[in-house]
Amino acid sequence: MNRVRAAGLLLALILAGQGAPLRAQVFRGDTLVLVVSASSAVTSLDAIDVKRLFMGIPVASGDGNLHALLNFSDERLRALFYQHIVGMTQGMYERRTMALTLEQGRRAPATVDEDAELLARVAGDPLAVSFAWRRHLAEHPDLRVVRVLWRE
Repeated sequence: MNRVRAAGLLLALILAGQGAPLRAQVFRGDTLVLVVSASSAVTSLDAIDVKRLFMGIPVASGDGNLHALLNFSDERLRALFYQHIVGMTQGMYERRTMALTLEQGRRAPATVDEDAELLARVAGDPLAVSFAWRRHLAEHPDLRVVRVLWRE
């Protein structure tokens, strides 16, 4: 019985230690914001509409249906997306978006891996919605913050 407890304790310590580097990377004083083009009719989106949008479910705007662009330009954004925007693990998110694709013909949001490309795409499309670090928006007057998604 002592070996079983010792093995369980050792496993718990190992698993706890694996999360520590990510936590240390995430907390740097950044603010994650939801962004749209400055020409977009969108002035606000509530948390439910944000989640629906990033699940690939249509959210109507005055000009048509909005569409999401996933900003996976760094690991911190990816981790915060799953935790604070859609509130599920990566595996759960992928299964859910695949199910929506197969059952309802919905398209999963496009993923962009380069920050500059993502910001340019959002700036040029009044129906696009994405998320980015607030500090990256200083050089982009063609983008507008709709809401704060996460703050240290």
